[in-house]
Amino acid sequence: MIEFLKLAEIKPQDINNLRHISPWWNKMINKQIKKLQKIMLNFKTNPLDFWKQERFEVDDYELMFRSINNYLNFYNQKISHILTSKKAFKKFEKWIATYANTLGFASGIYFMMQYFNHLENNEVEDKKAFAIELSKKRLDDVYDRYKREIKKILHHDDELAQIYKFEMVEFKTEKNIYIDYQLIFKTIVKFITNLNLQKKLDDNVFLKVLYHTIIVANFIHAYVYFSTNLIKRII
Repeated sequence: MIEFLKLAEIKPQDINNLRHISPWWNKMINKQIKKLQKIMLNFKTNPLDFWKQERFEVDDYELMFRSINNYLNFYNQKISHILTSKKAFKKFEKWIATYANTLGFASGIYFMMQYFNHLENNEVEDKKAFAIELSKKRLDDVYDRYKREIKKILHHDDELAQIYKFEMVEFKTEKNIYIDYQLIFKTIVKFITNLNLQKKLDDNVFLKVLYHTIIVANFIHAYVYFSTNLIKRII
């Protein structure tokens, strides 16, 4: 699932179009990267082997995107061991969430690039409606992929169908832009936790579902934060 969240390659023109808006997010993305770099020190790995530099400004985004993707090589070296036990998973759960969050933040930045790229070359009558539609494409792709992965791992189709009915519940505070993804993820985690406690779901399956859910929940949380921040700025 984490491979599906890899970032697209960007070009200098993508970065130029970001100058239409003040980079309010830059401190935030660098804070996430700093956390990921710190984890590498715990593994006795030099962060600059993967990141090349400690922080990134807008002009560095081509390198930043490549570095975030490159970090996946380090991540994949460790994750197979982490998924072998609940104890190991609990120890590194925040790290997993942080990397997924960082991918979500960067994907949100890419969404903004796409938005301004389109406006650069096309007349758009309703810019806000276009931004909402554009933002949902990546969300729909990630969420649909998540559901397919969970279906392959967790053979409780009837129960999942009931949980997915929450897709009809929307964020009132965001003017009904998106469904309440986090409610769905929290319900799935509660469901598998109860099954595991009742010995109806073995630890291996439990950890796989939990892992996928944490990844996607954190990715979507960050992506939604970025996209709504742009959308509410559009007149």
